[in-house]
Amino acid sequence: MRPLVILLACGALGAAELQVSDLRLVAEARPTGFDATWEDRLGSRSGAGSFSGAWAGGAGARWGFGPAGRPWQVLVGAEALYLDERAPGSAGSGALARAEAGLGWALGHRLALTVLPLAGWGRMRQRLTVPGAADLDLSGPLSEYGLRAGLRWQALDRLALGAEAGWLASRERLSGDGARLTLESSGAWAGLSLAWVFEQRPRTLE
Repeated sequence: MRPLVILLACGALGAAELQVSDLRLVAEARPTGFDATWEDRLGSRSGAGSFSGAWAGGAGARWGFGPAGRPWQVLVGAEALYLDERAPGSAGSGALARAEAGLGWALGHRLALTVLPLAGWGRMRQRLTVPGAADLDLSGPLSEYGLRAGLRWQALDRLALGAEAGWLASRERLSGDGARLTLESSGAWAGLSLAWVFEQRPRTLE
């Protein structure tokens, strides 16, 4: 009896076809711990700290490529995000463009597993509050890379929900008012998505 159940389960997985063509709204919680290096005319110093909150949200697209009728696809995607970082004495915001490429595998007709490395580039602005002095405005480039895995559930023909988690590292190189600040962070990352499925018709077998 058990071998029959296993064969039926394998057959069901093999019959599932993955097709991803998503226009997505995304929200994510980013790593909060960071290492900081401060440089000015008086010298340099380093230390560690933590954001009270580090978030991002935006929109993107994710598309799959692969043979028709197969349970897997090569996935590529892009996102445009707004970032927000808060810590005692500082407030940061910026914009980020992200690219990703990886694999997706159908676990059923509506459920899929995704694994995607990613890289992003953007620009950040940090406003620092200094007791007894004017606020400092620093700005500069942001770069990031990471790996995320998740589940995509196609709840309706045109609607898919996603949940992902992984690891993300980023670096901000900021300058202004005669000072330079480097912020480096890495750690756990989590995100949610709501997608409009652009193309849901079965593809032609070749």
